Amino acid sequence: MAVPIKQGLYDPAHEHENCGIGLIVDMKGRKSHDIVKGALEICENLDHRGGCGCDPITGDGAGIFI
Repeated sequence: MAVPIKQGLYDPAHEHENCGIGLIVDMKGRKSHDIVKGALEICENLDHRGGCGCDPITGDGAGIFI
């Protein structure tokens, strides 16, 4: 499978494996509660990609980076 060409915000040099990621952004840099709501929805929709939470002290790494 060929790697797509560099275009827009996509750069194939940044390709690496991820089990599941989501990205939401306001292209004009505006802060909005809708951004946070969208990020939480992404986390909810990727729940099937998380770990089993067998250790009550350690998280599964899921969250929101602001």
